[in-house]
Amino acid sequence: MNYAEKKINVFAFDTYEGLVDHFVQSTGIFFPKMAAGRSEFFRAFSQWLNRSTQSRSRAVITPDPAQGLALPNALQILTSALNQSRKNAGTAEASELLEKYGLTPKILTQPVNTLSGGELLLLNFAKAEAQCSHVKGLAACNPVFWLSPARHKFWLNLCDSYEAADKNVEALVLRGDHLDSSSRSDKFSSVDALSVNLLIDSPLVNFLEIQFPVFHAASKLLYSWVSETDEVFSPFLITGDNGVGKSIFARLLAGILPISSGRAAIMNPDDKRTVRLLFQEAITQLFAMSPFEYLGKAFSASIALFNEATGLFRELMQSIYSDKLSGDTRNWNSLLAGKACLIAARLAEKPALILLDEPGWGLSRHDAGMLVFHTCRLAHQRETGVGIISHQPEWHDFARSNLKLKKIAPEQVEISHARL
Repeated sequence: MNYAEKKINVFAFDTYEGLVDHFVQSTGIFFPKMAAGRSEFFRAFSQWLNRSTQSRSRAVITPDPAQGLALPNALQILTSALNQSRKNAGTAEASELLEKYGLTPKILTQPVNTLSGGELLLLNFAKAEAQCSHVKGLAACNPVFWLSPARHKFWLNLCDSYEAADKNVEALVLRGDHLDSSSRSDKFSSVDALSVNLLIDSPLVNFLEIQFPVFHAASKLLYSWVSETDEVFSPFLITGDNGVGKSIFARLLAGILPISSGRAAIMNPDDKRTVRLLFQEAITQLFAMSPFEYLGKAFSASIALFNEATGLFRELMQSIYSDKLSGDTRNWNSLLAGKACLIAARLAEKPALILLDEPGWGLSRHDAGMLVFHTCRLAHQRETGVGIISHQPEWHDFARSNLKLKKIAPEQVEISHARL
């Protein structure tokens, strides 16, 4: 895609914190400092409350696309936006918008919190399209990060709509993003492969009917393994189109979602070893806690595990920053530090496998590469495999194998495996 031809003001930032500061200053929308501890959280909140801000009539896509969607489902979100410029917009108009941005009308009544990251971003596109006629412009954070490359065209479609209406578009991205014209194509360092044996025996997950706050019908999703071998090689990728079921598959492996029939597990001689998952929305787990405060609470019942996790966290941070870390405490209270802390907490108990769901979200390409490389290095030292769920193409040069998910029926997903 030739983004240069579009009239988009692109601002690239080295850190998530810099991006958020610019977004808050530009839009007046407050984002609390989630990983800096309680005092900094409330200090920043108090400063925002006491600051006089002018009303800025712009459509926005927030740093986490879920945070800009306040209503329960797509139907309510889109009809609310549409009704600001026309009366009595309903299901037909909302369905048309969804289809324009590659989404099926089936998700109209699906709870927003069950949509994938890519689906949430595309829903934000549809909402921004509905707002175009009555706003002055669009401010969008990371507007292509969550999308599979084939769906980047929908961002261009949204920009076309704002350009046709002579409205300004501002994109805020991290260094190395597809929209960052100054990005370099540095390759990530590699690690030795570690063999992992998966047991994927037709796992089926049932999603119950939802009655409140709005009705959504019951559904199910069946995964079928089509590889000739159960052996994959860590670090491995889990890839597939937006909404295909990658995060659901990860939750099945980690035991977070119950399996109605079949199995999804790691085969190893020690059945006590678990699978752990780092959620893509990891930052919310540190709500008003610094990384060290989080580790203290997470391991309050075990001083041994606390010491283990704290040691791993320090080693990760020192490896990522090297000598640049000394004396700058801000680096210890950042999104990058928060992710390193949550990874360390998971590695402390030596799981069989750790799954990283879009680990590069909120990080520059360089920082994401350093975090994942050193996570894999430490994990493999502990005989823990690493799986990476991502749409970012740079991981293909880093990973040793790829699990590709493909929807072959409305409620069935096929999983194939290939060495990289």
